[in-house]
Amino acid sequence: MSEQLWIAVIGTAGTVVVAGIGVIGGALLKKVERVRAQVENDHRHPDGTPIVMRDEQDQRHFEVMGTLRGLQRQIGRVEDRVDSQGQQLATHLAWSAEWSRAQERADRVFDDRLGDLEETVHPEEGR
Repeated sequence: MSEQLWIAVIGTAGTVVVAGIGVIGGALLKKVERVRAQVENDHRHPDGTPIVMRDEQDQRHFEVMGTLRGLQRQIGRVEDRVDSQGQQLATHLAWSAEWSRAQERADRVFDDRLGDLEETVHPEEGR
């Protein structure tokens, strides 16, 4: 091959490569523009001042965490009350069981005495 042919082939190949890079670069530029539109901060307050989304997100996070901490405290107080009421209930049930046993003993004593009294008043019916 002659030198002129090589120069023509290399020149053509260079042109094709540069054109390909231009096409790829144009497509890439369009994608970058779409990404920028999604990422760029164009949010504004009603008065027109820009909103810094990171600061706003940090503020919201702080508020949400404060609310969660408050809820945790409230849940802790409710748990304490439930525990206290459970202890009161256990105490009451123990007292109630003892009272029931005492009533049963008193009923037995009363029945025995009533039986003794009936035998005294009507001795012939007891036999």
